[in-house]
Amino acid sequence: MWVKDNRNPLTEKDMEVIANYMDDALREQLHQELAPCSPTKFVDAYVQAEPDFEDVLNNELNISDNYWYAVVTEGDNDWGDGSYDYDEAKKRALDYSMDEDSQQYIAVINDGSDGTADPICVREIHFSDEELGFIPVQVSGEIKKMTYAAVCHRLGFDASVSFVDVKEDGKIGFTCGKEHECRSLMQAIRKNQMVPTDGLFEAAYGRKMRVTDRADYIYRGKPAAAQSEQPATVEKAPSSITISGYEFRACTAVSTDSGDPARQKAIFCHCMSDEFNDGDAVIFGYGHDLPADEDDVAMLFGDTAAWERSYETLETVEFPEDRQKEAGGAKVDAPKASTVKKKEDHSL
Repeated sequence: MWVKDNRNPLTEKDMEVIANYMDDALREQLHQELAPCSPTKFVDAYVQAEPDFEDVLNNELNISDNYWYAVVTEGDNDWGDGSYDYDEAKKRALDYSMDEDSQQYIAVINDGSDGTADPICVREIHFSDEELGFIPVQVSGEIKKMTYAAVCHRLGFDASVSFVDVKEDGKIGFTCGKEHECRSLMQAIRKNQMVPTDGLFEAAYGRKMRVTDRADYIYRGKPAAAQSEQPATVEKAPSSITISGYEFRACTAVSTDSGDPARQKAIFCHCMSDEFNDGDAVIFGYGHDLPADEDDVAMLFGDTAAWERSYETLETVEFPEDRQKEAGGAKVDAPKASTVKKKEDHSL
């Protein structure tokens, strides 16, 4: 029997070619007896009924039992890793295929052990995304195909716990968890240039994602289905906004209260009715995430620990637009915050 231990799986396309070499009457008889069945089982039965057909398989179609199933990376021709057992080789190929960059297929090698020829690849067996367990994930502005285990490994979470939830559009969410776990996942997503769901962001930070937040995670490629050929648009975050009589501007500053000499992203706050600027402040810990509405303003005012009002801190404030003007060669005045006035004594 030419098929040993089910090592030679045949595809429907293989069967279409082989059928042309079979006796029509015998083929139809076996079809009536066995259908439905796999191509491999059908050919095995045909060889049992017509032993001479094994010579046709070996000589005419180059299909024999001298097969080495090499596990090969796409774009490579190394046949060294594999097995004479197809099921074992397939399992290895699926296990190795963590993402599209490491995707494996099986090269069916006639190893020449019968002494008639040198080893030769007689066909290739490629696996579908479904067989490989690939799912679309938004990474670095592109859609990447990865296994769920690979996504979790990249984010530093245990796949067996199923905490990470990959959505159909390639965004990363969560199934259930505590606030600090969601924040850890958000940090990993940012580090790996992936995109979070709105629900994950809200669970991690206690508020809805805004335009300025999306700028940090925005997917700049085509959607997963790639239906539209229109170029993706990128939402530009505003550098300033005025709400309830307060102006908020994106800036960088040095926190003199903390003693950290590093310049940080921050928010500069100015009361529009404050003639002497003695109410100005720098808000740390929110990056350039400007408030979007009165609720956000109330949240900022409630976080008093993030505010610094000292003259030393205000003197370090720089605004991005000033940096851009300097880079363009335009003459720029001293950083705006350096013009902050100390409150004058108007008492008589």
